[in-house]
Amino acid sequence: MKLLLLTNEFALPVNAGGVRRQLGLLEALSGRHELHLLARQREQDTPAALVAELSDRLGGAPVEAFPARSPTWDTRKIPTAQRWARSIRDRKPSWTERSVSAPLVARARALAPSFDAAITLDDTAHTYVERVGDLVPFVIDKHNVLAWSRRVHGGVQPQRRLEHWLVAGWERRTVSLAGATVVTSEDEARRFQELYGREPFVVPSAIPPPARVADPAAAPRDVVWLGDHRYAPNTDGLLRFAREAWAPLGETGARLLIAGREPSDAVRGLADLPGVEILGFVDDLAALLARCRAAVAPVWEGAGIKMKTLELMGAGLPVAGTAVAFEGIAVQHGVDGLVADDPARLGAALAEVLDDPAQAAAVGHAAHERIVREHTWEHIIGRYDDALASARRFTRSMS
Repeated sequence: MKLLLLTNEFALPVNAGGVRRQLGLLEALSGRHELHLLARQREQDTPAALVAELSDRLGGAPVEAFPARSPTWDTRKIPTAQRWARSIRDRKPSWTERSVSAPLVARARALAPSFDAAITLDDTAHTYVERVGDLVPFVIDKHNVLAWSRRVHGGVQPQRRLEHWLVAGWERRTVSLAGATVVTSEDEARRFQELYGREPFVVPSAIPPPARVADPAAAPRDVVWLGDHRYAPNTDGLLRFAREAWAPLGETGARLLIAGREPSDAVRGLADLPGVEILGFVDDLAALLARCRAAVAPVWEGAGIKMKTLELMGAGLPVAGTAVAFEGIAVQHGVDGLVADDPARLGAALAEVLDDPAQAAAVGHAAHERIVREHTWEHIIGRYDDALASARRFTRSMS
């Protein structure tokens, strides 16, 4: 099948969970279909060498990169009241327009009629369905059911309620224009169906067959935290865990190694706690994981399968995480994961494996085996063909 793929996040370099899923999905699809990728550049220009590298990784598939800054209207130059008025008029949050690359739209419309189907690869790219969906059947690949993750609880400020209303309306409209929607977990599928009355396809996030680089039995009492600090649920969870539960572990000589790009000032302030080290972006992640006895994933918000959880488990580390961190991964507490939903219990779970190298090794080994069995792309990618077939049937029925 000939597939046109559209994304607002160029898949290289691989330095965030979203692009990890995107790159893995692209590589898996390239082994089954004929691809052509149109990608918006990152904030900085994407060099030609990275474009060529991505094409090589996709078996020589055409890859085109487009300028990052080409919004239909630049909300940064519009007064706040006028921006909200336009958002309400258009029934969409302002960031959907900021994300649009006009040259990418023009190229997609020129190519679309010669393709069997198109896929949007990140949540902001769904806006292209509104602009190109009349020419080719679309599959929306959702990392996040946005209207659920931004749901409004009592007492939230009116501005946040309005933003939620705009997101939900825009999301409902885009998924109604697509022939199929893909989500990453059964939990997300239930949320999506509750909101929109449509049944999505579940294609879990996955990773390439992982190397078991960790040796928890031999490693020092080091714990790794891994994540993108620009994603608020990551940082909020880290701060909550570290401030409420880390100090007793650090005082016994354990170290918390915090890895990830662009740590905030608040995160850097955690270095005042005993045993905490702020590493920033780590080039050789395998080497870091190899020196740790355990990992922690304190996430209380968010949805879908977390790429960092897959990577940590795949490396052979015992992971202490919340139920949110393990969403979509059928872990058994104490067997292939350590599940706890408050900071104190996360700390207690870590203390057990830090003090018992044999248990740490056993849980890490079982975690690796689960990822190999259930969360590699070679086992997952066949599910995408069902979504593509559904999208094509949808378009034919509309003609």
